[in-house]
Amino acid sequence: MITNDKNIDVLKQAAEYILAGKTYEAGNVIRKDYPFTSINKDSRNYTKTEQMEQFFKDGFIDRYFGTKLINPGMLRLLSEKLPEEFPYQANWNTEVCHMAYWDYTPTIDHIDPISRGGKDDKSNWTTTSMKGNLAKSNYTMEQLNFHLYSPGDIHEWDGLSKLFIEIVDKNPELKQLSGIKDWYGPTKRIMEQHYTDLLPEKKTVKKDTAKRHLLPQKTNRRNIVNTGADKQAFLDNIKNHSDKLSDTAIYAMSDILAVFENISRKFNLSLVYSRSGNGHRVLATLKDNDNKSVFAEYSNGEIWATGQDNNKDDDIKIFIRSVLNRLIEEKLFKKTENSLSASQWGINLTGSKGNSSIDKQIIRFVEILNEEI
Repeated sequence: MITNDKNIDVLKQAAEYILAGKTYEAGNVIRKDYPFTSINKDSRNYTKTEQMEQFFKDGFIDRYFGTKLINPGMLRLLSEKLPEEFPYQANWNTEVCHMAYWDYTPTIDHIDPISRGGKDDKSNWTTTSMKGNLAKSNYTMEQLNFHLYSPGDIHEWDGLSKLFIEIVDKNPELKQLSGIKDWYGPTKRIMEQHYTDLLPEKKTVKKDTAKRHLLPQKTNRRNIVNTGADKQAFLDNIKNHSDKLSDTAIYAMSDILAVFENISRKFNLSLVYSRSGNGHRVLATLKDNDNKSVFAEYSNGEIWATGQDNNKDDDIKIFIRSVLNRLIEEKLFKKTENSLSASQWGINLTGSKGNSSIDKQIIRFVEILNEEI
């Protein structure tokens, strides 16, 4: 049975007033019983990591409709590999873009719209498709007669995330494509932190090869050196300062260390673990294999990098400057040098506990490092 809607009655009465030539009375009844209220569309830019954390939390399920969703990186990967069969267009124009992007791309939506008093925090976030997001708009759940479906089991449906990681790892050139690399890093980091059983199985390394990697290497080969400290000591040092750090910062510090390890492999640098003079801090330092030039250093809350010889360009300095430029573009770093040739950048992770704005900067900082590497 269709129930009566009082707003329909108001509009019907206004129409009858207009028919009778009583325009003022028509306007008055709307002003009184169904007034115009300006509703601003929720405006919020989420980091890729924030989005992916929510998608995994909800099991890649559209909480408004109970349907499955797909990792957005996988959708872009399909378009890269099958541009004719699965076309993509930046504005999702349905004349030239596959409808799957509207149906299966997960987005974050506010359950209670901010424009109607809802809070912008994780307790008010949920996952829905782009189509569902548009349908929900700024209406309340009650207005649309919606209800929230239960989150999915990520082990039963992961949005094709594991398959996405497997394909990209097998075809590393895909990491150079923005629509793929933007989602690859957050997906893999979240799986490494919380869902290791979902990660693709790594190929077994032969014992003799593994032993060679543990031995001191010659110049121009990657070398991890322990001088009074090691990786575990570094991670323990993070825990010792947990009272000053938010959970986001603690995760970020582990993520950044993983980036340092990737940089050492990519650019043939040494990653040296050492203790500060008073022994309170454990530092991870990237040096050349002659230990003459320091390219980056990372301790229990601060990270910085510098190019030593500004008259000479090499891959590591180009990487550092690229990161710096992106930090400046996104206003995550305030330039203090007259020229970017100094190639210096840094961020302080301490003081993040209870400061959500710093947490967001840290998340984006880690994303940029992973995207550039």
